[in-house]
This record gives sequence, C-alpha cells and structure tokens, in this order.
Amino acid sequence: MIWFTSDTHFEHPNVIKYCNRNYLNVDEMHREMVRIWNNNIGQDDWVFHLGDFAFANEKHWFDQLNGKKMLIIGNHDRLSPTKYKKIGFKFAETKTIFILYGRKVLLSHYPYRPPIEALAEHSDLGHITERPVDGGLWLIHGHIHGCRGVLDKQINVSWDQWGKPLNINDIMELIDN
Repeated sequence: MIWFTSDTHFEHPNVIKYCNRNYLNVDEMHREMVRIWNNNIGQDDWVFHLGDFAFANEKHWFDQLNGKKMLIIGNHDRLSPTKYKKIGFKFAETKTIFILYGRKVLLSHYPYRPPIEALAEHSDLGHITERPVDGGLWLIHGHIHGCRGVLDKQINVSWDQWGKPLNINDIMELIDN
C-alpha cells in the first residue's frame, strides 16, 4: 500500500498548542502518533511524507515508524537531502511528480501559489516563492495545519487535517468525488 502524510512535527512541543492537538504533552503526542502510524502502515508499505517530519532526532523517529519512507522536504526540515537519505529515506527532494493510477499528481510540501490577481485576497502567503504554480495537476501537499482538506484540485494531507496518514485509495476517492 502507498500512504501520504505531512506535518508530523516530531520533537516540536509547541505544535500541540499552535495546532490544538489533543495531547497533554509531547510524549503522549509521540506515543499516539507512532501507534496510529504503525497500526495503519506495514513494514513493506511505501510512505510519502510531505514535509515537516521532525524538529530533532530525525533518525530516532525514522526508525520508530513502519514503511519505506520518502520525504518531500518542508520548511521545518533542517537537514540536507543527502543527510535525510543517510537516515534512510529512499527519496528526499522539494517536490516530485507521482503517477497515481495513470494520473500525474504533484507532491509538494506547499499548496499552490494563488494567481497574481488573487494575491490581495489571500491572508496565508507564507513561503509564497516556494509554492508551486498551478499547472493543472492535482496537488497533494501539507504545510496548512487548519481545515483545508480538499480545495481546487489540492489535497492537504497534514496530520492535523486527518489525524492519520491517508492511503492511495483514500486519495483516489477524494480526487474522484
């Protein structure tokens, strides 16, 4: 099975407060997230983590989690792609095209950049230059922690959106509906 998630933010205690995660402390958050991950994802499954994996101890968290992991680097991923590959990630880049049942899909940490004429209407313009330009493909992304599950051919797989990784069938259902 193939899975997608983002914004786990291991080793980031303030994410509990910033994103209203329902945990008493970072240790509880870590235990529960690892449990949910490993109850869903098997050792032979493939996982695309779309950024903001961990603030520290990346190798420790990598080793705790099932699956063959690939990383789309986010704004809080502080290591180089080479170091992420040494940890064990099969892939570590800023974006990539993925073929999903014959359909090209863009994988990025960031949502699409709003069109120039709509910039004044958007309050969330952080990392605007890193955001991909909408080329008509479906985009699977993270970065946005709030409620924005599916919007304009964009699927937000942030941990804070779903509380778990989404599998390829979940993604296809969101695309087809």
